Amino acid sequence: VYVDAPDGVGGPTLVTDQRLSDDSLATKGWLVYPKPGRLAIYDGSYLHGVVPGRGEPPASAAGAAQPRRITWMLAFWRQIKQRPFEEDGLAGSSRPLPDPAAAFETGTRRFTWHQKLALPLPGLLGDEAAAKLPLPSPVPMHMGVWVPVDEAGSNSSSSGSSKDTGAVPVPDYSECWQF
Repeated sequence: VYVDAPDGVGGPTLVTDQRLSDDSLATKGWLVYPKPGRLAIYDGSYLHGVVPGRGEPPASAAGAAQPRRITWMLAFWRQIKQRPFEEDGLAGSSRPLPDPAAAFETGTRRFTWHQKLALPLPGLLGDEAAAKLPLPSPVPMHMGVWVPVDEAGSNSSSSGSSKDTGAVPVPDYSECWQF
């Protein structure tokens, strides 16, 4: 996952130790916070997603568009069918990567995010620029990915702690809610 977001825009990417075939919920999770140029690599068979950001994003410059978090995810599949862009121009999964040398226009939309993926030609990156390249950094692990809550949204675990890491069975789909 490659993330491009100004500071304070969008929530972190959460990667857990839970797979679809597991009988219990995740006990560990890793949060990768947005930062321009940040790259996270993980096994996509584990449950992962973006935690919604809190509150309003920082104000943008006068007349500028609302700042956005852009996530570009690359996956390797044994079998997958590439899908073309539709007439509405909306982005989506299994789409071809636009040429980073130019803006991409389809339907009524114009995309430029992919231009940030362009890499300099070998040998053109000077020593000063090379010294500014980010270094790999560890991602801290968090316990207690799932926390039982009551109807009021309060923690309802018997211990009252979100650090409870015992195996919790996966609830039936009818017990889950989405918005």
